[in-house]
Amino acid sequence: MNQITDNHERLKQLLKEFLAVKGYKYHYKTNSATRRNSTVVDRGLLLSEFRMYGLKHGHSELKGFFPDILRIWKMAEAQRYLEQLRQSLSFKNQNDLIEKWCMAVTGENNPITIAVTKHFLWQVKRKLHGMSVDHHMLLCLFGPSGAGKSVAIHKLLDPVSQFKMDSDFSILQDKFIGKTFERNFVLFMDEMGGAKNCDVDRLKNIITAPFIESRAMRSEEIQSVKNNTTLIAASNNEIRELIKDPTSSRRYFQIDSQEVINWELINSIDYLSLWQSVDHEAVSPITSLLKEIRVIQESKIRVKCPIEQFLEECVAVSPFSKNSPNTNQVYSSFVSFMDLQGIKIYPTLQEFSKSIVSKGAKLGMSIENRRTRRGTCWPFKLGPT
Repeated sequence: MNQITDNHERLKQLLKEFLAVKGYKYHYKTNSATRRNSTVVDRGLLLSEFRMYGLKHGHSELKGFFPDILRIWKMAEAQRYLEQLRQSLSFKNQNDLIEKWCMAVTGENNPITIAVTKHFLWQVKRKLHGMSVDHHMLLCLFGPSGAGKSVAIHKLLDPVSQFKMDSDFSILQDKFIGKTFERNFVLFMDEMGGAKNCDVDRLKNIITAPFIESRAMRSEEIQSVKNNTTLIAASNNEIRELIKDPTSSRRYFQIDSQEVINWELINSIDYLSLWQSVDHEAVSPITSLLKEIRVIQESKIRVKCPIEQFLEECVAVSPFSKNSPNTNQVYSSFVSFMDLQGIKIYPTLQEFSKSIVSKGAKLGMSIENRRTRRGTCWPFKLGPT
């Protein structure tokens, strides 16, 4: 036991000397080290240099443990960095800096926009402390090209820049990327590249799941890793044009930017103090506004299914009359509408008739049918298709 302890101490001292001589410091983002000039050392090269240093200084009998002590050092340093981040972002007091950022970006003092932005920060800080999250949500800043959306988001994320990753939606399809979601606490997707081709179920799982399954490199083994990531995006297109999800919009929220962001206001903000104004131990900042937020998500983000589109564009609810159409007539009009849209796959007559009432309710339409000698009739006036 004493020999083991002695070897361990020798390895720790050797690594300490090696890092001091080389001037290397731990780098969280790459899980490697940086040189004195701040350039990142390749992880493989770091191990090779340490091995050669150990052999040169007469520690050949310990060479089999060089990778182990280096791995332990990196794990300890990563935890130290995370603790420093937790301390630096800890709640100090409430201020109006998030309101200023929202005003600079949108030109409005909208309480829902402010609450959702606070909620994004709240999610990040909760996961940083290993705490559960309610109302998981991807935040998207939408606006014209050249408005400065990406720069405004980078400014917002500056206090966590070492703990974020910049990518696009293609990363969500990578089966080997699980560790990315464990090490990075923010994933920023600029311009939402690849969103139209993304797997919506996979996206929702990454937004909400506490753990993510991924495949280990050069292995068929499936790993389950902690999902510490909160997603934020910028886009020139509205979310509903990119993420085709007719089932739910609760996982996304869109903030509309003004044509030119107020840079004087953006640059005047102390972003560390902004993050410190969010209390991660309190309830979510959107809790009291959930009803209003759901209305916005439903109207602006959720993609309407073909039946909803038909009801919205081609149907007017009216009192029953002898001319009220029956199910076959309504369905015939629906089929014509689908043909005009170029949609070749749509619900059958039976699926359509069963869905009219529930789909209409989502649009705020109160629909009741009647059974007549002509079959089931509907209180509709059918417009041109």
